[in-house]
Formats: sequence, C-alpha cells, structure tokens
Amino acid sequence: MTKEFLTNEVIRALIGIDFLNRFKTISNKYRDFDNRLSNPPIEKVKELISLFGYNRKYFKKEKFFRITDSFIAETEMFIHISVNSGDVELIWYLELRGEGIDILGPWPLIAKKLGEPERVYRPFFSNCNELEDILSVAFKMYEDFKDELLKKI
Repeated sequence: MTKEFLTNEVIRALIGIDFLNRFKTISNKYRDFDNRLSNPPIEKVKELISLFGYNRKYFKKEKFFRITDSFIAETEMFIHISVNSGDVELIWYLELRGEGIDILGPWPLIAKKLGEPERVYRPFFSNCNELEDILSVAFKMYEDFKDELLKKI
C-alpha cells in the first residue's frame, strides 16, 4: 500500500461517513462560547474517554489526550483530544510506516481540505454532559471512519 493510495481512500472514507455535515452539525449545536467550561476536571475527562472504551494517555504539559489505534497493517491512527478552553479540539492523524497522511489533522482543517469554503468551528461545552455528547458523536464518527476505510482497503 502506498501513501497516495491510502490518502485517496481516507478521502473517500471521510466523504462516505459524511464527515463535513456531521462536523458542522455538532459545531452548530455546541456554540455557547460565553458559557463554556474553561477548566474541565481532567479526571472527569479521563473517565468519559474510558467510558467509551478507549485507552488514553494524558500529556500534562501539552494538555491533551492521545488515543492510539492500529486497525490497518503498517498504520497507526492517533486521536488527540484537547478540552482546555471549554472547546473540544479533535485531531485525527494517520501514519503509514511512520509517515503522516496529509489529509488528516484538526477537524476544522480536514473540513477545509475536503472543500468546505466556510470555517467550521470546534464545538464548545458548558458542562460535562455536553462534553459527553460531543465525545459520543466524535467517537461514533471515528468508528464509522474506521469501518468505511476498512471496506475500501
């Protein structure tokens, strides 16, 4: 498998799961910037991520969580989640034999790379229930992405 082939299949998988519309929906639903929870309890965030069945590592200095998954031979998928400022920054990163696949990255950048002409903002949360809802959608999108990508490879 080549990087070019995998990049094309990643694009097809993102389109196949309707990434743009799903991201815009969650972005528009959670837009309450003024009431965002600026310092969520990290232990609660750890608990929420574990609730969805993912092993995570927290990078205290950089203030983000990393989930690592290997579901295709010679690849590693990384999900980075940062919730420091009351918003949920989600970054998907896929490596083939240690080399990154350029189409992935922060969700707003993925949307732009997929042709979205308007900026799509990260979702904001004002309490842990909203954060749980956002993570639920994000992890569902990730599982759908994995399934779609596996169908194409």
